Amino acid sequence: MSRKRKNQTADVIKFRGALEFALANALTGEIIRRGKSENTVVTVGRAWMLNRLHTNNTQLIDRIYLGTDTTAPATGDSALGASFSSKSAGTISNAGTTANPPYLTFAASWASNETHDSSSAINEFGLFTDEPVLVGHVTTGSAINFSTSNTLAVTYTLSN
Repeated sequence: MSRKRKNQTADVIKFRGALEFALANALTGEIIRRGKSENTVVTVGRAWMLNRLHTNNTQLIDRIYLGTDTTAPATGDSALGASFSSKSAGTISNAGTTANPPYLTFAASWASNETHDSSSAINEFGLFTDEPVLVGHVTTGSAINFSTSNTLAVTYTLSN
């Protein structure tokens, strides 16, 4: 059995995520609701990221999904409970990779004409790869009511 020496340091990579959203009036641009939540970086997402450290693969984390399910995220999740819309992360910024701790941001937005028919309540978000593999999952404390008079901007941040 090995024993750690006093003051021994260890390197740790722990993936964390956070989601920010802004629901705005489509006509005036006034922010109606803003929120920020920590999210669960799921096991299949962690495995996907670690596998990219040793492969020459061009697959990317690049999609943000919206969903209606209110079930709390768990590390064993592999999909959203009830996704209805996704967008390519139109903006992916690695500017934070030189920060301490390093981070990446993924941003997407939905216009007022991009609401969905089944419900106007958004209760969950997901960050996915292009395969698609779920990387991160977060639910909202209360529904975000998105209608044709709104726009929605979402930013997902992954950090260590």
